[in-house]
Amino acid sequence: MTRARLSALFTGALLATAFGLGATGCGSGDVPAGAVAVVDGTEIPRSELDALVERAKKSYKASKQEFPKVGTPEYQAIQQEYVAALVQKVQLEKEAEKLDVKVTEKDVDKAQKQFVKDQFGGDEKKFRAALAKQDYSLEAFRKTLRVSVLSQKIYDAVTKDVKITEAEALARQAV
Repeated sequence: MTRARLSALFTGALLATAFGLGATGCGSGDVPAGAVAVVDGTEIPRSELDALVERAKKSYKASKQEFPKVGTPEYQAIQQEYVAALVQKVQLEKEAEKLDVKVTEKDVDKAQKQFVKDQFGGDEKKFRAALAKQDYSLEAFRKTLRVSVLSQKIYDAVTKDVKITEAEALARQAV
């Protein structure tokens, strides 16, 4: 099993934990007005969800696609996906505190440089142009990247002493 696949499985497990143990979702009586969820006592403001939906609308527009209309199953799916991502972000931050895992600007710089190399052949101008086309600020991109780096660092911290062979991983996957 590849490191990326293990990371994705771990991230999915954290998300399931967030919904199962610490989060209350939209429409629940436990979620105060102006919030979309509460994760272990931390409210996720509706404004964060609204900002993600607005960013998605801009992305659709840049791709010359029609954004789903409010109330449609497609629109609800987008909202649910973003609420899940916001819950996961808070859960990751809380887990990082417990594990004393920190993400520095240097970590984010390194991840950004790797992203530009992998996605744009190292061409910073193409990267900036792609951000502009999506109406996505560098600051917003770096915030998203920070969560990705945090997820990887938590994964590394939790699995540092785990020893499993490829054959063992495949055998467990088959069960």
